[in-house]
Amino acid sequence: MTLWLLALGCTTPASPAEDARVFADVLSNPRAPGAMAACSAIVDTNTQGECQLKVALNTEDRAAACGEVRKGLYRDECYFLASEGARRKGDIEAAVSLCRGAGVFLPDCQQHLWQGDLRRVDARLADDHGVRRLGPERAVRLRE
Repeated sequence: MTLWLLALGCTTPASPAEDARVFADVLSNPRAPGAMAACSAIVDTNTQGECQLKVALNTEDRAAACGEVRKGLYRDECYFLASEGARRKGDIEAAVSLCRGAGVFLPDCQQHLWQGDLRRVDARLADDHGVRRLGPERAVRLRE
């Protein structure tokens, strides 16, 4: 109920308890229309950022949604996590684009991208030489 009232601009949370209630309402359906607006009405900046992050990461257009997250660590984290999601889906161009918005997490984001490429190269080389990876530090030669 609070979610819909906030989306319509009918009320604004005024206490930590109200912030928590709005956050819980949004978490119950982060894809609901007005969810980002409800998060933006939360007074506590950490709760607001966490709420916006959850909503943004539950949308199809994460790039646009991350742009709506409050500036700072939560927005940076949103772009970083969205980049990770795109990388896992194999959409490297989107991952690189999202990584550009990762702010303080940019070096980590870039490292995750090149590590993924390196793992794929490593796997291909291992296959080419009859080596099967058992873990990051161990390999077994399958044929001489």
